[in-house]
Amino acid sequence: MKTINKKYIVLFLIILSILIIKDVNALGISPGKKTIDFEPNLEKDITLTVFNSEHRDFTATVFTRGELGNYIELGENKLEFSSEESEKSFNYNIKLPEKIEKPGSHQAEIVVREISEAEEGEDIIIGALVAVVSQLEVKVPFPGK
Repeated sequence: MKTINKKYIVLFLIILSILIIKDVNALGISPGKKTIDFEPNLEKDITLTVFNSEHRDFTATVFTRGELGNYIELGENKLEFSSEESEKSFNYNIKLPEKIEKPGSHQAEIVVREISEAEEGEDIIIGALVAVVSQLEVKVPFPGK
């Protein structure tokens, strides 16, 4: 019985992975990260642009997560893209509290994730969904600085 060289198995798995991957670059977001300095009760509008580089028809959901996610109000919860649209912009508003106890860096993420057709009420589909994240970092100064 012949033994199969491990290099050939790894090469086969890499080639198989490349063939299975679909629409990896179908979605993009800008800016990828935004940093702001903490100010009590600060309100700031920030614009994000989502890119449809594959020029596909799809729907995406928009949501927040992270420790400061509750302080963000989204301008859009759902984005509908047509194949003619290469990008779409939307705003979100950050409303910081009077005080953040812990000094240092605090984060929130704005996530744009493709919705599968099954989530929209159609048949079940097995596949990968693309999501992109824009990070918001709030820097809280240390006492005395």
